[in-house]
Amino acid sequence: MIRVPFSVERDGEEVCLIVEGRASLGTPDVFYLPNGDPGYPGDPPEAEVTQVWLDDGHGRRAEVWAGDFTPGELERAEERLIEAVAEDVQDEG
Repeated sequence: MIRVPFSVERDGEEVCLIVEGRASLGTPDVFYLPNGDPGYPGDPPEAEVTQVWLDDGHGRRAEVWAGDFTPGELERAEERLIEAVAEDVQDEG
């Protein structure tokens, strides 16, 4: 599981959250097989938000429902999870 900070705007105020989920970077396209046959497409990056907590900034958290995200916010949260995985891979390399 990956945890990343995330914020949304509600009633004109920024709300700080912690998003937890899974993510994978996918796989690259394979254009040709070693024997010269055509290859196959890779898999796209994927992410799934599994839990969301409201972070009060003082170490206290309350679980909130990810269904309260707009589609755009959910997409941004998933992108942030994928970015976190990519950063971890880059740091390891």
